Formats: sequence, C-alpha cells, structure tokens
Amino acid sequence: MYIVIPNIAERVNDYFANIGPALASQSECLSDFDDSHSNLTDVNSKFYFHMIAVADIEKTLKNLKVSKATGVDGTSAKILKLSSNIISPSFTYIFNLSIPSGIFVDD
Repeated sequence: MYIVIPNIAERVNDYFANIGPALASQSECLSDFDDSHSNLTDVNSKFYFHMIAVADIEKTLKNLKVSKATGVDGTSAKILKLSSNIISPSFTYIFNLSIPSGIFVDD
C-alpha cells in the first residue's frame, strides 16, 4: 500500500522560496537596516580573468598532496607532481586559451 502526498515537490519549493522573506520580515535587525552608507554602488561591475603563468601551474602541481585520490582521468597526484616541470607549459597553454575563447573542459 502506498501513501501519496499530493504536490510534495510544490510544497517543498514554496517553503524554500518563501522562507527568506518570511524570516527577514520577522527580524528587527534586518527591518532597521539602512543601506544609505553602502558601498555597493561603487563596486566596479567588470570582472577580469588574468593569464596564468607557467610558474604558477608548476607550483600548484608541486604542492599537490600525493595521498589524495585520482581524478576522473585516473592520473595520480604523484605523477602530476613528478612531471610538473614537463606538463606545466601545456597546461598553461590550455588554461590560457580557455579564457579568451570561453571554452572550458567539462571534467
């Protein structure tokens, strides 16, 4: 015998969609908040990626913990660490090419 609870997904969605405003309306601290001194309007709205240096990639690879599990490619941290000086230029090229092209690897 199955018990069917109608619209359970909708109920859960409604709860989480409305909990923030409900809690905010109950809080004296938030209702008295004055954002006239906020610097949010002064924030630069542009975000920039900077090219990565080979030395940064090599340093990151050398600092990998060899006790960690392998990634989806099955390459161990020990292999990456030992070959960091050889593979860093290739990784740097791939990463830096991703930035202007807007194409990033899935895994």
